[in-house]
Amino acid sequence: MKLTSIKSTNSTPNMPSDLVGKFLDNENDCKTLTDFLMKFEYESREDIERSIKVLCMAIVNDKYLTNKQTQQACPQYKIVHQRFVDILRSSGQCDKFPYLRASELWHGEYGRKRLNKRVIRLLQDYKPNGMEYSMMCGKIMDIYGISFADIRKLTYFVQQVRAGEAFPPSLRRMLYLWGERKKTGKTTTASCLVTILNGDTLSNIAQYSTTLTNEMQIRAFAVPLIATCNVALMDECFYADMGKTYSDFKRFITSTNGRARLPYGQEFEWKGCPNYVATSNDPLKTFIKDWDDRRYLSVHFDHQPQQMSLDEVYDLWLSFCRNVPEVCDWREAAAEIEGMSEETGERMERSEEFAIELQQPVFTDTVMKMTAAVSRFAARNKITLKFFVDYFAQTIGAAEAQKRRGEIEKAVVRVFGERYSTSNYWLLPDLQTKVHEMIYNTPETERVENTEKLPF
Repeated sequence: MKLTSIKSTNSTPNMPSDLVGKFLDNENDCKTLTDFLMKFEYESREDIERSIKVLCMAIVNDKYLTNKQTQQACPQYKIVHQRFVDILRSSGQCDKFPYLRASELWHGEYGRKRLNKRVIRLLQDYKPNGMEYSMMCGKIMDIYGISFADIRKLTYFVQQVRAGEAFPPSLRRMLYLWGERKKTGKTTTASCLVTILNGDTLSNIAQYSTTLTNEMQIRAFAVPLIATCNVALMDECFYADMGKTYSDFKRFITSTNGRARLPYGQEFEWKGCPNYVATSNDPLKTFIKDWDDRRYLSVHFDHQPQQMSLDEVYDLWLSFCRNVPEVCDWREAAAEIEGMSEETGERMERSEEFAIELQQPVFTDTVMKMTAAVSRFAARNKITLKFFVDYFAQTIGAAEAQKRRGEIEKAVVRVFGERYSTSNYWLLPDLQTKVHEMIYNTPETERVENTEKLPF
């Protein structure tokens, strides 16, 4: 039932309107406004906001509540009436109060309740069938030309989403469907998985599509879509340069809640499980920055699938999602998938690699052969970051060295320490002293160890 469908203008001095009467029953039971609002059905946050405004106006204008005899007989009703009068009279509260309460409800309790109803109806009421699952796996491999390892990745992701809050956040993976070729079925597959795991139909996929900017709350007043759904779709989600946001995103997908800022300077806590299906034309390794990252399940779609109608595709993935086996031990399941989810990145952080190179004889010999001026602070003794950038430019190229200037600086500080005082340079005598210590104070075994750490 919708709150706005209940009569709110039929009050008399001796009887409240139907809507106000229900609200007063809620008050008599010592329940909150949230408890009252949760009894009704809503289609959107705006629908909740509109309902709250209708309720406020109904209470303020109710003839029964404004009747002096009622207020004398039931002082608590006078307090209820005055509370809502104050909300509407206060500067800005008329819009602020409904907006904030609607946002908290939609992104909190009500959104989750509404979602769970749909998911139970579509998925949870069905007991997994092992034979049906095996048949679907074989069918999917034949239709899309993907491997058994890919099926295991898809299975793990579906199990992860279906587990909800029972799933250990540290083991969460992002599903990444990619392929250079068009018409390989990656987008349709992603859309089917996302809508099914949200208990919805394929026609509503737009409701579950989002961007990295929104989910990371980079834009003002953004609330992650994942707060109101089980899984969200991100098409071409990663930026060309993930350097500044990569670490934050890794932390985000293993979280379960966050804070959201709203207009009027208010904040509230959202809860959700950051499960995402990403689609792209580019391989994952062009975006990830770690040498080995196990937070992603990458599936390559490289074959044109057999021709099927959208309804047939949806039913195929629905049967797959309904019949994935239940998991008893998540640690064991994660260990099994770990080797399949390991991705080697091209855009990795290279400061550790640079630090190792700065300790190799090729570079240390270069430093020791430089002639230091007698005067400690002579211009010749002032070594700026450009010296180190130019050194690495010889091997990785000038453009790449400039792009990784920050990583080179981090490596120099790690090996040689901070710049001299507050200046923008290191002193050559200090660098040579540090090199001398590295050469003569480092045990032979440790130098061999460092050499073996080279990533090539």
